[in-house]
Amino acid sequence: MATLIQRVAQHAYRTFARDLTDTSDSLFQENIAFLGSLLSRVTAKDVNFDRNLVLNEQPVSVKTGVAPVTYIHLWDGDVFSMGIFVLKRGARLPLHDHPGMFGLCRVIYGSVRVRSYSQVEGVSPHGNEAFRRLRELGMLREAKKHVDKVVSEDDSCVVLTPSEGNIHEITTESGPAAFIDILAPPYDERHGARRCNYFRDRGPLAEGQDERLVVLEQVSQPIDYWCDSAFYLGPTINPYPSGT
Repeated sequence: MATLIQRVAQHAYRTFARDLTDTSDSLFQENIAFLGSLLSRVTAKDVNFDRNLVLNEQPVSVKTGVAPVTYIHLWDGDVFSMGIFVLKRGARLPLHDHPGMFGLCRVIYGSVRVRSYSQVEGVSPHGNEAFRRLRELGMLREAKKHVDKVVSEDDSCVVLTPSEGNIHEITTESGPAAFIDILAPPYDERHGARRCNYFRDRGPLAEGQDERLVVLEQVSQPIDYWCDSAFYLGPTINPYPSGT
């Protein structure tokens, strides 16, 4: 019988091995809902998570090679990627985007705060040419800020879509934390089709307007964020249907 994490991978492949430009049909909605329910059942034990990664609180330092975030690779293919992010106390995944991608996040240790934004169009009161040009280049984006969510291992997974919550920041809440992350399709840094961009919140679009409508400015990768890696120690993962 397939392990739970193997079933998650197989259903992720079944869900996302299709044209993702139109996902409004009922079959896709049923598939992603079932994937979310499967992933929400996964615990640290199901992936044989090494708790030493969160219990060892060595000071973060470039000199010592101790990174604020550790990444554990579970699977990476053309259809989706899956891994575990381990955040030390006070660490974060800075505000970043997932261009045209779906994301599912399942906390398996501790708790995190998710601050998310959805990009919006045509609401900017700024009429100057410089602002419009930066917006066309993607350096400035108009976005709607959502209410922060604190998510723990007792909660269901968080699901982000290409249009809802697609720009987000994940920060530890009260100590170290770890979560499983599924992205579909995966980032494509080599060809620039789906590159990870980082942002900072510049505040409301204009005084007197809805405070949830803000300007996000694209920035370089923050210097306080970098990753090291650890080996995956859990069950074998092969998402492909039998015989492929």
